[in-house]
Amino acid sequence: ADQNMPNDRRVVGTDVVAGWYSPPVSRKPIRLLGDDGDGEGAALDSGQDYEELDATANATFRLKVLSTDDDQARVRVSYQPVPAPEPPWPNAPDPSIRPWPGGNDWRSPDIRVENAAFKNIPWAGHENRVIATVTNSGTMDAHNVKVGFWVKDFTVSDAGPETLLGWDFNDISAGASHEFSVSWVPPALPFIIFPFREVHYCVVVRITPHSEGSPRRGEMNPYNNQAQSNYTLVYTLSGSPFSRKLLPVQVANPFPDRSVEVRLHAEQNLDWYRTYLSHKWVRLAPGETKNIELMVECVAEEEGFRDQVSNELLYTQPNIVSAVAIITDGDSNVSQLIGGATIEARAARAAEFIGLDVSRGSIYGNVRLVSDGSIPPAGGEIVVATSANIPGGEISYRTSLDEGGAFGVETPKFATLSAPIVVDLIYLGGGGTGPASVRIKLD
Repeated sequence: ADQNMPNDRRVVGTDVVAGWYSPPVSRKPIRLLGDDGDGEGAALDSGQDYEELDATANATFRLKVLSTDDDQARVRVSYQPVPAPEPPWPNAPDPSIRPWPGGNDWRSPDIRVENAAFKNIPWAGHENRVIATVTNSGTMDAHNVKVGFWVKDFTVSDAGPETLLGWDFNDISAGASHEFSVSWVPPALPFIIFPFREVHYCVVVRITPHSEGSPRRGEMNPYNNQAQSNYTLVYTLSGSPFSRKLLPVQVANPFPDRSVEVRLHAEQNLDWYRTYLSHKWVRLAPGETKNIELMVECVAEEEGFRDQVSNELLYTQPNIVSAVAIITDGDSNVSQLIGGATIEARAARAAEFIGLDVSRGSIYGNVRLVSDGSIPPAGGEIVVATSANIPGGEISYRTSLDEGGAFGVETPKFATLSAPIVVDLIYLGGGGTGPASVRIKLD
């Protein structure tokens, strides 16, 4: 990268992730810093600076380049708490985002993830858009509102390692809402785990403390600037028995100065499922993070449930699992809820692709149920997409199954790409049928 600099005598900023934590993004752990909103980028000339809010400490890191020459640069680095805004004013802006409601729902209603295939489910190796709806509940317009996005491993904690995805800026009129968003490409899954597997992450959104006017007026409510969604979807597919779904869940000690004992608890809303936790409690050192395992399975085919659960009920009603983490502080014996996660488990008939006829210009094939080769309901959607790292960005096409379980889609843009290319073909399921996917190499 240093050989391709547009100008000499520049200070180049990179983001380096060290230690055991592997960030859930497809790019390498070392990369150029993103622009901080002032248009100066990551290659800084004399007089330019880089500024970033520390996601873990509500503090601002700032590096300013004082001077540069052929061999060295003089910089000034500061790291200090974000100044508190002026006391809330009755006539002021108030950018806000709704947090999770808790209970059995650990999703913020203002955060969602979209991609070419799913809604609210990340698609590994593909372009995802993380979207946050921010509402200005104040009585003044809010200009240049700054919203940051972070992602972390699936967790039942508010704390834990995070990876910054980026920032978005916009104005919000008084009483109005605006969608802020950033792009995200989770790491691609290895070929060996196909035909289908979900990925599980948590998304955090923070609004930078905002002020307006002269004199500067802080927000009406400075405590509604952060939200987090700890939600995922899993399928337990029919067979003998239904498949079990195992997912890692992160638990983090929010205290940097003392060890704690974290107790874990899970509840579900349907009798014909079982949920297991690998640990009911863990002991964590100051700031320590550990993974436990949560497993969910459908037991509707077992004795006692087989005659009680109709297919209509089995394949239409999801099992909502709520897992929570509770700390009992040794000094006070007061239990403290530190977070939770929602797992939506759906029973579904396993499906597979058969009779595929693929080329650069088109893909044809059929979808059948694994159990008996029967045809799934018509209308189920099919998506085929390249990876996100091709020149020009991801290319995707969408079609649907006909009444005979067949599909066909023309893919003319694939023919314009340099060979070979790899595409993911995915059936999204529906009508009691689970998703299925296959990875195809096109020469």
